[in-house]
Amino acid sequence: MSFWAYMLHCRGGIFYTGHTDNLESRIGQHQSGVIPGFTRTYVPVTLVWSQDFPRGSKRWRPSAASRAGAKPRNWR
Repeated sequence: MSFWAYMLHCRGGIFYTGHTDNLESRIGQHQSGVIPGFTRTYVPVTLVWSQDFPRGSKRWRPSAASRAGAKPRNWR
């Protein structure tokens, strides 16, 4: 079983990283604003990067995308 690490581009040019077991559902929650907190304040959101990892993986940390050199679409 795996989990997903992901990066969102939010209103105002702000990026958000997170992780989940169900990427499609989680992105829908972010886009609809049902998750309290940061992304509710900065909707709409666009998924710009995601990667699946094995459960229990030690490779992923919240800033793994930037450390791994991930380049979201339209990166400037």
